[in-house]
Amino acid sequence: MPKSATFRTADIVGLDILVHVVRNLYDNVPQDESRDVYKVPALIEDMLQRGWLGEKTGKGFYQRVKKGGESEILTLDWPPWSIVPARRRASLRLSWKADRRYPRALAHPGRTGDG
Repeated sequence: MPKSATFRTADIVGLDILVHVVRNLYDNVPQDESRDVYKVPALIEDMLQRGWLGEKTGKGFYQRVKKGGESEILTLDWPPWSIVPARRRASLRLSWKADRRYPRALAHPGRTGDG
């Protein structure tokens, strides 16, 4: 299984597909109390209008650029709609703040926690 997080996975699948699925869910759960979760965020709507659909258009949350035979991954900086070099972030497990703020999540059995 690929180790892609949410935004990278959206880029791979395509933001147009993501929006289609989310709108379909929203339209088909009119009585669900959690229905608003399926509203497409303004950021995603703006990306669609700009044609930033992910890998299929070469730009989405991420953009791969070739420099001298090597690839560099750039990432969306929003606002102001610029593409900047991606910064690696420490995992949740490595953050001392996470241990104090999210003890239940870290103790949960499965991939998200150690429990």
